[in-house]
Amino acid sequence: MKQTFEQLHLTPVQLITNRAKLEIIPFDRKMITSSFDSGTSEKTEEELDEKEPVTHGMHKKAGNCAYKNGDYDLAITNYTLAINNASDLDSSNVGSDIIATYYTNRAAAYAMILKFNEALADCNLSLNVIPNFSKALIRKANIQFKLGRLNEAKDSFSTAKNHHPQSAGIKEQILAIETAQLRFERAEMMLSNQSELLLDEPYIIKLPNEEDAKQALSEIHEVEPFAINWIELLIFKVRALLSLCRFGEAFTLTTRIIHLNYEFSDGSSTTLEKDQSDDVELNSDFFLMRAYSFFGLGSIDYALKLCRSILRSDPDNDMAAKMYKILRQIKKEKEKGDDEFNSKQFGSSIRCYTQALNICPKSVIGFRAILYFNRGTAHNRLKDYEKAVENCTSALHLNNQYFKAYMLRASSNIVLGGVIHLFEGQEYIKCALNDYEKALELSKDEEKLKQIQQKIEKCNKLLNRDYYNILGVNRESSFSDIKKAYRKLALRWHPDRVANGTVLEKENAEKIFRDINFAYECLSDQDNKQHYDLAQDRIAQSKVI
Repeated sequence: MKQTFEQLHLTPVQLITNRAKLEIIPFDRKMITSSFDSGTSEKTEEELDEKEPVTHGMHKKAGNCAYKNGDYDLAITNYTLAINNASDLDSSNVGSDIIATYYTNRAAAYAMILKFNEALADCNLSLNVIPNFSKALIRKANIQFKLGRLNEAKDSFSTAKNHHPQSAGIKEQILAIETAQLRFERAEMMLSNQSELLLDEPYIIKLPNEEDAKQALSEIHEVEPFAINWIELLIFKVRALLSLCRFGEAFTLTTRIIHLNYEFSDGSSTTLEKDQSDDVELNSDFFLMRAYSFFGLGSIDYALKLCRSILRSDPDNDMAAKMYKILRQIKKEKEKGDDEFNSKQFGSSIRCYTQALNICPKSVIGFRAILYFNRGTAHNRLKDYEKAVENCTSALHLNNQYFKAYMLRASSNIVLGGVIHLFEGQEYIKCALNDYEKALELSKDEEKLKQIQQKIEKCNKLLNRDYYNILGVNRESSFSDIKKAYRKLALRWHPDRVANGTVLEKENAEKIFRDINFAYECLSDQDNKQHYDLAQDRIAQSKVI
């Protein structure tokens, strides 16, 4: 059952925090609940003034209450007040064990909000008061484990065990640390094996092969819950994720690592912000991995910017120089392709995108997906719809959430479905329908959703085309009647008859003429006609069901 501050006879204390300085806003004595007395519920101002002051023990109880309720910031506030209050009193009136306990309690609250450096500092303050305080030693060891300081954590646990042999679980914790160290070393060994595939691409980054990366990641996952802020372990995880082309996860993790201990200022230099006992440094290799994750996500400009930052601080970094060079080449070809496309020089733009694809490593799936899509768009503009579909398929193989690629492939398939043999054409329309349905799932824009719905309706109409109706015949009509109907309609809608017409009239005549030919191609052949009739029967039956 949760306690309230009123049940503890306290009102919340307000604090203004300005870095390390705490400014306490004094209590309003009238606000303190009258529950201290079992007598009348209302007291006069004089009676309130006669009450004993709020003690450090009361603040400690309030902190415990906040901690149990999950309000760790408020718990820290009250433990801080308890410490300040107790420290102001004569040492003869406050036992050292009390102040040491207050520090360990505040350390626990800091640890719950992942402020491990502050928690560690409080454990040290507690041990300054009572050097071998078991509670502080064990809490310190657990925090050191979280930070990946395995040797220090092991020493703290050993000290606690030596002075307090009866403390439960210490032996198991030491074994857990030793196991974590072994797993870390195995992961390090696997990640040090450079992939043979990437040896031909030294300008990108040295990474292990996929199998080694998976095994290393498995080891890391076993350790991570116990050492969530172990910087070296997290850097190993980034390397493994990049080897598996999981660029989004790798990028997010690099951001977390930077936020843990470092400040990256103005995109040009790094400033280390670390605990004095932390010897981990984020070097050029780390930021090269971050640049590579940018590139893998398709953000080549950010990748280039980061490479420039590395080279400014480390001009002799050969790997950064090579990565920068290849990124510049890819960007140049891509931008040239974009310019040619905008100038309607689609053939030239295709050659540029192809050149960029030839330079771009196969492992950089995000950017390659963009290049495939751009090349597919150029093919679409040249009315080479099969090549457009092929490039969109390649893009979607690399990025199955690529909305634009689904839309382009669908529109290209729609055209192919209208100009290819009847039954193959039906398959193209079905593929287009599937792509539109997938795009519908991905889109969040209301206007686009309406447009996609309209395209889906169009696909359904194309799939249900009535060829008998197009030729003005029925199932019982003879092949002779079908041929006569076809000749009559073909003569009427032949594109040559509207050679001098408007663009709209020409497009309409071409469409109708094409439908007439499809209908005749189907119904004039006995086998095709039979397949078509069976298909129409199945469609009619499914509608009834």
